Amino acid sequence: SHNKMSRTAMRLTKYPLESLMSTTTVASLIILPLLCLIATMPVSEALSSATKSSKVVVVGLNAALQKRFVLSPSAKLVPGSVHRADHMEEGVGGKGQDVAISLSCLVSDKRKMDDDEEMDIALAQFIGAGAEGEQVLSLLRTNFCLDDALTVRPEAKLRTCTTIVGSDCSTELVEPSGSIQQDELDSLMAKVHAKCGGGDNDASVVDALCIMGSMPPGCPSETYADIYSRAAADNTLVLIDSVVGVQPLLQSLSTGKKKGAVLKINASELCRLANVEQEESTSEADKTSEKDIRKAVTSFFQTFKVGKGALDYMAITDGRHPAHLVEILKDDNEDASSPSFQILKMDVIDLLSTNDNEPITLYPIGAGDTVAAGTLAAWQCLSSFQGEQDQKQSRNLLSRKVQDLLATKRKAWGLTANIENDDMALAFAFGLACGSASCLQEENSVFEVEDAMGLLGKMGKPQSLS
Repeated sequence: SHNKMSRTAMRLTKYPLESLMSTTTVASLIILPLLCLIATMPVSEALSSATKSSKVVVVGLNAALQKRFVLSPSAKLVPGSVHRADHMEEGVGGKGQDVAISLSCLVSDKRKMDDDEEMDIALAQFIGAGAEGEQVLSLLRTNFCLDDALTVRPEAKLRTCTTIVGSDCSTELVEPSGSIQQDELDSLMAKVHAKCGGGDNDASVVDALCIMGSMPPGCPSETYADIYSRAAADNTLVLIDSVVGVQPLLQSLSTGKKKGAVLKINASELCRLANVEQEESTSEADKTSEKDIRKAVTSFFQTFKVGKGALDYMAITDGRHPAHLVEILKDDNEDASSPSFQILKMDVIDLLSTNDNEPITLYPIGAGDTVAAGTLAAWQCLSSFQGEQDQKQSRNLLSRKVQDLLATKRKAWGLTANIENDDMALAFAFGLACGSASCLQEENSVFEVEDAMGLLGKMGKPQSLS
Protein backbone atom coordinates (compact mmCIF):
# COMPACT_ATOMS: atom_id res chain seq x y z
CA SER A 1 0.00 0.00 0.00
CA HIS A 2 1.03 3.63 -0.36
CA ASN A 3 1.25 4.01 3.45
CA LYS A 4 3.59 1.02 3.75
CA MET A 5 5.78 2.30 0.93
CA SER A 6 5.92 5.74 2.60
CA ARG A 7 7.04 4.18 5.88
CA THR A 8 9.68 2.18 3.99
CA ALA A 9 10.98 5.35 2.37
CA MET A 10 11.19 7.05 5.76
CA ARG A 11 13.25 4.18 7.19
CA LEU A 12 15.62 4.31 4.22
CA THR A 13 16.47 7.96 4.81
CA LYS A 14 18.26 7.02 8.04
CA TYR A 15 21.20 5.57 6.06
CA PRO A 16 23.70 7.22 3.67
CA LEU A 17 22.59 7.12 0.06
CA GLU A 18 26.05 5.85 -1.05
CA SER A 19 25.67 2.72 1.07
CA LEU A 20 22.23 2.00 -0.38
CA MET A 21 23.28 2.56 -3.99
CA SER A 22 26.27 0.31 -3.54
CA THR A 23 23.97 -2.57 -2.63
CA THR A 24 22.45 -3.76 -5.90
CA THR A 25 19.88 -6.01 -4.26
CA VAL A 26 18.44 -3.25 -2.07
CA ALA A 27 18.38 -0.79 -4.97
CA SER A 28 16.62 -3.18 -7.30
CA LEU A 29 14.15 -4.63 -4.82
CA ILE A 30 13.18 -1.51 -2.88
CA ILE A 31 14.31 1.79 -4.36
CA LEU A 32 13.45 1.19 -8.02
CA PRO A 33 9.92 -0.14 -7.37
CA LEU A 34 9.32 2.80 -5.05
CA LEU A 35 10.43 5.29 -7.68
CA CYS A 36 8.28 3.56 -10.29
CA LEU A 37 5.26 3.68 -8.00
CA ILE A 38 5.70 7.40 -7.34
CA ALA A 39 6.32 8.09 -11.04
CA THR A 40 3.04 6.41 -12.06
CA MET A 41 0.96 8.24 -9.44
CA PRO A 42 -0.93 11.40 -10.28
CA VAL A 43 1.06 14.37 -9.00
CA SER A 44 -1.49 15.28 -6.31
CA GLU A 45 -1.64 11.68 -5.05
CA ALA A 46 2.15 11.39 -4.93
CA LEU A 47 2.38 14.56 -2.91
CA SER A 48 -0.44 13.61 -0.55
CA SER A 49 1.11 10.22 0.19
CA ALA A 50 4.20 12.02 1.46
CA THR A 51 2.60 14.95 3.23
CA LYS A 52 -0.87 13.84 4.39
CA SER A 53 -0.16 13.58 8.09
CA SER A 54 -1.91 15.25 10.96
CA LYS A 55 0.35 17.44 13.08
CA VAL A 56 -0.99 19.33 16.06
CA VAL A 57 1.24 21.71 18.00
CA VAL A 58 0.09 22.44 21.55
CA VAL A 59 1.69 25.33 23.40
CA GLY A 60 1.76 24.82 27.17
CA LEU A 61 4.44 27.05 28.64
CA ASN A 62 3.30 26.81 32.28
CA ALA A 63 3.43 23.13 33.16
CA ALA A 64 2.99 21.76 36.67
CA LEU A 65 3.08 18.65 38.77
CA GLN A 66 -0.57 18.09 39.68
CA LYS A 67 -1.53 16.72 43.10
CA ARG A 68 -5.10 15.69 43.89
CA PHE A 69 -6.23 15.73 47.54
CA VAL A 70 -9.43 13.66 47.28
CA LEU A 71 -11.98 13.70 50.12
CA SER A 72 -14.30 10.78 50.80
CA PRO A 73 -17.38 10.63 48.52
CA SER A 74 -19.63 11.84 51.35
CA ALA A 75 -17.41 14.77 52.42
CA LYS A 76 -18.16 18.29 51.26
CA LEU A 77 -15.54 21.00 50.89
CA VAL A 78 -16.16 23.57 53.65
CA PRO A 79 -14.00 26.72 53.89
CA GLY A 80 -12.30 27.06 57.28
CA SER A 81 -12.73 23.40 58.20
CA VAL A 82 -10.16 20.62 58.61
CA HIS A 83 -10.26 18.15 55.72
CA ARG A 84 -8.68 14.69 55.71
CA ALA A 85 -7.94 13.05 52.40
CA ASP A 86 -9.45 9.73 51.45
CA HIS A 87 -6.50 9.30 49.10
CA MET A 88 -3.87 11.28 47.19
CA GLU A 89 -2.99 11.22 43.48
CA GLU A 90 -0.19 12.76 41.43
CA GLY A 91 -0.15 13.51 37.73
CA VAL A 92 0.53 16.09 35.03
CA GLY A 93 -0.76 19.66 35.32
CA GLY A 94 -0.82 22.72 33.08
CA LYS A 95 -3.40 23.70 30.45
CA GLY A 96 -1.31 22.80 27.42
CA GLN A 97 -0.32 19.50 28.97
CA ASP A 98 -4.00 18.77 29.69
CA VAL A 99 -4.87 19.35 26.02
CA ALA A 100 -2.07 17.07 24.83
CA ILE A 101 -3.24 14.35 27.23
CA SER A 102 -6.84 14.62 25.98
CA LEU A 103 -5.66 14.46 22.36
CA SER A 104 -3.65 11.35 23.23
CA CYS A 105 -6.88 9.74 24.50
CA LEU A 106 -8.48 10.37 21.09
CA VAL A 107 -5.41 9.06 19.25
CA SER A 108 -5.30 5.95 21.44
CA ASP A 109 -8.95 5.26 20.61
CA LYS A 110 -8.26 5.73 16.89
CA ARG A 111 -5.32 3.32 16.96
CA LYS A 112 -7.39 0.65 18.69
CA MET A 113 -10.29 0.96 16.27
CA ASP A 114 -8.73 1.87 12.93
CA ASP A 115 -4.99 1.52 12.40
CA ASP A 116 -1.54 2.12 13.87
CA GLU A 117 -0.72 5.24 11.89
CA GLU A 118 1.39 7.79 13.72
CA MET A 119 -0.33 11.01 14.73
CA ASP A 120 2.09 13.80 15.53
CA ILE A 121 1.16 15.74 18.69
CA ALA A 122 3.98 18.14 19.54
CA LEU A 123 3.93 19.80 22.97
CA ALA A 124 5.91 23.05 23.23
CA GLN A 125 6.68 23.45 26.91
CA PHE A 126 9.02 24.46 29.68
CA ILE A 127 9.51 21.62 32.18
CA GLY A 128 11.39 22.96 35.18
CA ALA A 129 14.26 21.35 37.01
CA GLY A 130 14.10 18.99 39.97
CA ALA A 131 12.30 15.77 40.82
CA GLU A 132 8.93 17.34 39.92
CA GLY A 133 10.09 18.04 36.38
CA GLU A 134 11.51 14.56 35.94
CA GLN A 135 8.25 13.03 37.16
CA VAL A 136 6.11 15.07 34.77
CA LEU A 137 8.33 14.24 31.77
CA SER A 138 8.24 10.56 32.67
CA LEU A 139 4.43 10.58 32.92
CA LEU A 140 4.06 12.34 29.56
CA ARG A 141 6.33 9.82 27.84
CA THR A 142 5.18 6.64 29.55
CA ASN A 143 1.45 7.14 30.06
CA PHE A 144 0.59 9.30 27.05
CA CYS A 145 3.35 8.61 24.47
CA LEU A 146 4.18 12.32 24.14
CA ASP A 147 7.75 13.08 23.14
CA ASP A 148 9.94 15.98 24.29
CA ALA A 149 11.03 17.33 20.90
CA LEU A 150 9.71 20.81 21.79
CA THR A 151 10.62 20.67 25.48
CA VAL A 152 13.07 23.07 27.11
CA ARG A 153 14.36 22.39 30.65
CA PRO A 154 14.87 25.74 32.41
CA GLU A 155 16.93 26.09 35.58
CA ALA A 156 13.89 27.11 37.66
CA LYS A 157 12.06 24.42 39.61
CA LEU A 158 8.73 23.13 38.24
CA ARG A 159 5.69 24.38 40.16
CA THR A 160 3.14 22.15 41.91
CA CYS A 161 -0.63 22.63 41.74
CA THR A 162 -2.93 20.97 44.29
CA THR A 163 -6.61 20.22 43.75
CA ILE A 164 -8.84 19.58 46.76
CA VAL A 165 -11.74 17.44 45.52
CA GLY A 166 -14.98 17.30 47.51
CA SER A 167 -18.28 15.63 46.68
CA ASP A 168 -19.94 18.95 45.80
CA CYS A 169 -17.09 21.03 44.39
CA SER A 170 -13.32 21.34 43.97
CA THR A 171 -10.81 24.09 44.54
CA GLU A 172 -7.33 24.63 43.12
CA LEU A 173 -4.16 25.83 44.86
CA VAL A 174 -1.55 27.08 42.38
CA GLU A 175 2.12 27.69 43.20
CA PRO A 176 4.00 30.55 41.48
CA SER A 177 6.09 29.62 38.45
CA GLY A 178 9.83 29.98 38.18
CA SER A 179 11.27 32.63 35.85
CA ILE A 180 12.36 31.82 32.29
CA GLN A 181 15.70 33.17 31.05
CA GLN A 182 16.15 34.72 27.60
CA ASP A 183 18.39 31.91 26.32
CA GLU A 184 15.76 29.36 27.42
CA LEU A 185 13.05 31.24 25.52
CA ASP A 186 15.30 31.51 22.46
CA SER A 187 15.87 27.75 22.58
CA LEU A 188 12.13 27.07 22.56
CA MET A 189 11.55 29.43 19.62
CA ALA A 190 14.30 27.72 17.64
CA LYS A 191 12.77 24.29 18.32
CA VAL A 192 9.30 25.47 17.23
CA HIS A 193 10.66 26.99 14.04
CA ALA A 194 12.60 23.83 13.15
CA LYS A 195 9.72 21.48 13.97
CA CYS A 196 7.05 23.45 12.13
CA GLY A 197 9.02 24.35 9.03
CA GLY A 198 8.58 28.08 9.53
CA GLY A 199 5.37 30.10 9.55
CA ASP A 200 6.23 31.74 6.20
CA ASN A 201 6.06 28.35 4.50
CA ASP A 202 2.66 27.86 2.83
CA ALA A 203 3.18 24.09 2.90
CA SER A 204 3.59 23.99 6.69
CA VAL A 205 2.61 20.60 8.03
CA VAL A 206 0.94 22.08 11.12
CA ASP A 207 -2.77 21.36 10.75
CA ALA A 208 -3.71 22.79 14.14
CA LEU A 209 -2.07 25.12 16.65
CA CYS A 210 -3.41 25.24 20.20
CA ILE A 211 -2.20 28.05 22.51
CA MET A 212 -3.05 27.35 26.13
CA GLY A 213 -2.88 29.09 29.48
CA SER A 214 -0.63 31.54 31.23
CA MET A 215 3.06 32.19 30.66
CA PRO A 216 5.76 31.91 33.32
CA PRO A 217 7.66 35.05 34.38
CA GLY A 218 10.31 36.05 31.87
CA CYS A 219 8.14 35.48 28.80
CA PRO A 220 7.20 38.82 27.17
CA SER A 221 3.60 39.49 26.15
CA GLU A 222 4.52 38.89 22.48
CA THR A 223 5.59 35.28 23.12
CA TYR A 224 2.38 33.65 21.87
CA ALA A 225 2.29 35.94 18.83
CA ASP A 226 5.89 34.97 18.03
CA ILE A 227 5.11 31.25 18.31
CA TYR A 228 2.06 31.70 16.07
CA SER A 229 4.16 33.46 13.41
CA ARG A 230 6.67 30.59 13.45
CA ALA A 231 4.16 27.73 13.38
CA ALA A 232 1.03 28.72 11.46
CA ALA A 233 0.38 28.77 7.73
CA ASP A 234 -2.62 29.08 5.43
CA ASN A 235 -3.81 25.55 6.29
CA THR A 236 -3.54 25.92 10.08
CA LEU A 237 -6.50 26.01 12.47
CA VAL A 238 -5.76 28.06 15.60
CA LEU A 239 -7.42 27.60 19.00
CA ILE A 240 -6.53 29.98 21.84
CA ASP A 241 -7.41 29.41 25.49
CA SER A 242 -5.47 32.11 27.29
CA VAL A 243 -6.05 35.54 28.80
CA VAL A 244 -2.40 36.62 28.63
CA GLY A 245 -0.62 38.02 25.59
CA VAL A 246 -4.04 38.43 23.96
CA GLN A 247 -3.55 41.85 22.35
CA PRO A 248 -0.36 41.11 20.36
CA LEU A 249 -1.69 37.67 19.43
CA LEU A 250 -4.95 39.10 18.08
CA GLN A 251 -2.96 41.68 16.12
CA SER A 252 -0.86 38.92 14.54
CA LEU A 253 -3.97 36.86 13.80
CA SER A 254 -5.61 39.79 11.99
CA THR A 255 -2.77 39.96 9.46
CA GLY A 256 -1.21 36.48 9.61
CA LYS A 257 -1.84 33.18 7.93
CA LYS A 258 -4.41 30.68 9.18
CA LYS A 259 -7.36 28.57 8.08
CA GLY A 260 -9.50 29.69 11.01
CA ALA A 261 -9.21 30.93 14.60
CA VAL A 262 -11.31 30.45 17.73
CA LEU A 263 -10.91 31.90 21.20
CA LYS A 264 -12.10 29.35 23.77
CA ILE A 265 -12.72 31.05 27.11
CA ASN A 266 -14.59 30.59 30.38
CA ALA A 267 -17.54 32.96 30.84
CA SER A 268 -16.22 34.38 34.12
CA GLU A 269 -12.77 34.95 32.57
CA LEU A 270 -14.37 36.71 29.61
CA CYS A 271 -16.33 39.03 31.90
CA ARG A 272 -13.18 39.91 33.87
CA LEU A 273 -11.16 40.43 30.70
CA ALA A 274 -13.88 42.67 29.24
CA ASN A 275 -14.43 44.57 32.52
CA VAL A 276 -18.07 43.45 32.75
CA GLU A 277 -19.49 42.97 36.24
CA GLN A 278 -21.65 39.85 36.40
CA GLU A 279 -25.07 40.77 37.72
CA GLU A 280 -26.35 37.35 38.78
CA SER A 281 -23.28 35.39 39.92
CA THR A 282 -20.90 35.56 42.86
CA SER A 283 -18.39 32.84 41.91
CA GLU A 284 -17.13 30.99 38.83
CA ALA A 285 -19.48 28.08 39.68
CA ASP A 286 -22.56 30.30 39.19
CA LYS A 287 -24.33 30.60 35.86
CA THR A 288 -23.49 33.63 33.70
CA SER A 289 -26.58 35.27 32.23
CA GLU A 290 -27.02 35.56 28.48
CA LYS A 291 -27.25 39.33 28.93
CA ASP A 292 -23.83 39.40 30.61
CA ILE A 293 -22.33 37.16 27.92
CA ARG A 294 -23.56 39.38 25.10
CA LYS A 295 -22.33 42.48 26.92
CA ALA A 296 -18.92 40.86 27.61
CA VAL A 297 -18.46 39.82 23.97
CA THR A 298 -19.18 43.34 22.74
CA SER A 299 -16.92 44.89 25.37
CA PHE A 300 -14.14 42.41 24.57
CA PHE A 301 -14.19 43.36 20.89
CA GLN A 302 -14.03 47.05 21.78
CA THR A 303 -11.43 46.74 24.55
CA PHE A 304 -9.00 44.64 22.52
CA LYS A 305 -9.84 46.34 19.20
CA VAL A 306 -10.47 43.01 17.55
CA GLY A 307 -10.13 43.76 13.86
CA LYS A 308 -11.66 41.96 10.93
CA GLY A 309 -10.17 38.54 10.38
CA ALA A 310 -8.52 38.12 13.79
CA LEU A 311 -11.07 35.59 15.07
CA ASP A 312 -13.81 33.55 13.45
CA TYR A 313 -15.41 32.27 16.65
CA MET A 314 -15.51 32.53 20.43
CA ALA A 315 -16.33 29.30 22.29
CA ILE A 316 -17.54 30.28 25.75
CA THR A 317 -17.83 27.63 28.46
CA ASP A 318 -19.62 28.07 31.79
CA GLY A 319 -18.92 24.96 33.84
CA ARG A 320 -21.96 22.67 34.09
CA HIS A 321 -24.20 25.42 32.66
CA PRO A 322 -24.98 25.89 28.94
CA ALA A 323 -22.09 27.05 26.76
CA HIS A 324 -22.25 29.62 23.95
CA LEU A 325 -20.67 29.72 20.50
CA VAL A 326 -20.16 33.19 19.04
CA GLU A 327 -19.80 33.38 15.27
CA ILE A 328 -18.08 36.58 14.18
CA LEU A 329 -19.73 37.78 11.00
CA LYS A 330 -17.63 38.83 8.04
CA ASP A 331 -19.28 42.16 7.22
CA ASP A 332 -17.78 45.04 5.26
CA ASN A 333 -18.52 47.80 7.75
CA GLU A 334 -15.09 49.33 8.32
CA ASP A 335 -16.53 52.07 10.56
CA ALA A 336 -18.07 49.71 13.13
CA SER A 337 -16.46 49.88 16.58
CA SER A 338 -16.66 46.10 16.87
CA PRO A 339 -17.57 43.21 14.56
CA SER A 340 -21.12 41.94 14.26
CA PHE A 341 -21.80 38.52 15.71
CA GLN A 342 -24.45 35.90 16.38
CA ILE A 343 -24.69 33.49 19.31
CA LEU A 344 -25.63 29.82 19.58
CA LYS A 345 -26.59 28.37 22.97
CA MET A 346 -24.95 24.95 23.41
CA ASP A 347 -26.36 22.12 25.52
CA VAL A 348 -24.27 20.67 28.37
CA ILE A 349 -25.35 17.42 30.05
CA ASP A 350 -25.74 17.69 33.85
CA LEU A 351 -23.80 14.67 35.10
CA LEU A 352 -25.26 14.85 38.60
CA SER A 353 -28.87 14.77 37.44
CA THR A 354 -28.29 11.90 34.99
CA ASN A 355 -26.48 9.65 37.47
CA ASP A 356 -28.52 6.90 39.13
CA ASN A 357 -25.92 5.91 41.70
CA GLU A 358 -25.33 7.90 44.88
CA PRO A 359 -23.04 9.46 45.82
CA ILE A 360 -20.93 10.58 42.85
CA THR A 361 -17.70 12.57 42.89
CA LEU A 362 -16.82 14.63 39.83
CA TYR A 363 -13.30 15.76 38.92
CA PRO A 364 -13.70 19.01 36.94
CA ILE A 365 -10.08 20.26 37.01
CA GLY A 366 -8.83 20.14 33.42
CA ALA A 367 -12.31 19.64 31.93
CA GLY A 368 -12.16 22.99 30.13
CA ASP A 369 -8.87 21.97 28.57
CA THR A 370 -10.47 18.73 27.38
CA VAL A 371 -13.21 20.84 25.78
CA ALA A 372 -10.48 22.67 23.86
CA ALA A 373 -8.87 19.39 22.76
CA GLY A 374 -12.11 17.77 21.62
CA THR A 375 -13.24 20.91 19.82
CA LEU A 376 -9.95 21.28 17.95
CA ALA A 377 -9.77 17.60 16.99
CA ALA A 378 -13.34 17.58 15.64
CA TRP A 379 -12.86 20.93 13.87
CA GLN A 380 -9.71 19.67 12.18
CA CYS A 381 -11.50 16.48 11.14
CA LEU A 382 -14.64 18.19 9.80
CA SER A 383 -12.67 20.80 7.87
CA SER A 384 -10.16 18.36 6.35
CA PHE A 385 -12.41 16.73 3.79
CA GLN A 386 -15.08 17.76 1.33
CA GLY A 387 -16.80 14.42 0.80
CA GLU A 388 -16.91 10.73 1.62
CA GLN A 389 -13.81 9.84 -0.39
CA ASP A 390 -11.79 12.62 1.26
CA GLN A 391 -13.05 11.41 4.65
CA LYS A 392 -11.64 7.96 3.99
CA GLN A 393 -8.23 9.33 2.98
CA SER A 394 -7.94 12.16 5.50
CA ARG A 395 -5.54 11.77 8.41
CA ASN A 396 -7.03 13.19 11.58
CA LEU A 397 -7.27 12.45 15.28
CA LEU A 398 -10.74 10.88 15.38
CA SER A 399 -11.62 7.22 14.89
CA ARG A 400 -14.13 6.18 12.25
CA LYS A 401 -16.79 5.47 14.90
CA VAL A 402 -16.52 9.06 16.19
CA GLN A 403 -16.70 10.42 12.65
CA ASP A 404 -19.81 8.32 12.01
CA LEU A 405 -21.43 9.69 15.17
CA LEU A 406 -20.65 13.25 14.10
CA ALA A 407 -22.29 12.55 10.73
CA THR A 408 -25.36 11.10 12.48
CA LYS A 409 -25.60 14.07 14.83
CA ARG A 410 -25.21 16.53 11.96
CA LYS A 411 -28.14 14.91 10.17
CA ALA A 412 -30.30 14.82 13.32
CA TRP A 413 -29.65 18.53 13.97
CA GLY A 414 -30.22 19.50 10.35
CA LEU A 415 -26.71 20.91 9.95
CA THR A 416 -25.05 21.26 6.55
CA ALA A 417 -21.72 19.59 5.79
CA ASN A 418 -18.83 21.90 4.85
CA ILE A 419 -20.67 25.00 6.09
CA GLU A 420 -18.13 26.59 8.42
CA ASN A 421 -20.41 27.67 11.26
CA ASP A 422 -22.26 24.32 11.22
CA ASP A 423 -18.94 22.44 11.37
CA MET A 424 -17.80 24.59 14.29
CA ALA A 425 -21.08 24.10 16.20
CA LEU A 426 -20.74 20.34 15.84
CA ALA A 427 -17.05 20.45 16.80
CA PHE A 428 -17.77 22.53 19.92
CA ALA A 429 -20.58 20.14 20.90
CA PHE A 430 -18.14 17.22 20.69
CA GLY A 431 -15.60 19.19 22.74
CA LEU A 432 -18.20 19.85 25.43
CA ALA A 433 -19.06 16.15 25.54
CA CYS A 434 -15.36 15.28 25.94
CA GLY A 435 -15.04 17.84 28.75
CA SER A 436 -18.01 16.35 30.60
CA ALA A 437 -16.63 12.84 30.13
CA SER A 438 -13.31 13.91 31.69
CA CYS A 439 -15.15 14.87 34.91
CA LEU A 440 -15.80 11.16 35.45
CA GLN A 441 -12.07 10.37 35.68
CA GLU A 442 -9.77 11.35 38.55
CA GLU A 443 -6.78 12.21 36.39
CA ASN A 444 -6.77 15.63 34.76
CA SER A 445 -8.18 15.65 31.20
CA VAL A 446 -8.23 11.87 30.82
CA PHE A 447 -11.50 10.52 29.44
CA GLU A 448 -13.12 7.51 27.81
CA VAL A 449 -14.13 8.23 24.22
CA GLU A 450 -17.19 6.00 24.63
CA ASP A 451 -18.37 8.24 27.50
CA ALA A 452 -17.97 11.32 25.31
CA MET A 453 -19.89 9.69 22.47
CA GLY A 454 -22.73 8.76 24.81
CA LEU A 455 -22.96 12.31 26.14
CA LEU A 456 -22.89 13.81 22.64
CA GLY A 457 -25.76 11.52 21.71
CA LYS A 458 -27.88 13.03 24.51
CA MET A 459 -27.13 16.67 23.67
CA GLY A 460 -29.81 18.86 22.17
CA LYS A 461 -29.46 20.97 19.04
CA PRO A 462 -27.74 24.35 19.46
CA GLN A 463 -30.24 27.20 19.76
CA SER A 464 -29.81 30.53 18.01
CA LEU A 465 -30.20 33.54 20.32
CA SER A 466 -31.74 36.61 18.73
